Amino acid sequence: MSLHNKSLAILFLSTLLIAGCATKPTEVKVTLAEFSVVAEPASAPAGTPIIFTITNAGTQLHELVLEPSDGGDAPLEANGVESEAEDIEPGQTVTLEWTVTEPGEYQLACYVEGHFEAGMVTAFTVTE
Repeated sequence: MSLHNKSLAILFLSTLLIAGCATKPTEVKVTLAEFSVVAEPASAPAGTPIIFTITNAGTQLHELVLEPSDGGDAPLEANGVESEAEDIEPGQTVTLEWTVTEPGEYQLACYVEGHFEAGMVTAFTVTE
């Protein structure tokens, strides 16, 4: 094998290794209904893109907010964008992609008037 071919082979293998180390997104399926939020799984690793696939299985309009566990309707924000999916119609499925950089306890909640108070909140953990 010539020096040129060896160099190409090393470059090719290096590219494969780097591509293999790319962070694979975690999918979290979220079901909203009157008056519950269910997330499967209920955790994801920090620094990894999370794709929330959110289905409104209820009969009323809902929303989903990702926030610290002491949230109070304060979605996470990065670069002027909030971790919130608003106005999810009954039967509708939407996605929200977010990367949480800090491990800790978070929550997924619906703040349509009266829904949070009726129990539309669930814990979500971001691991190391």
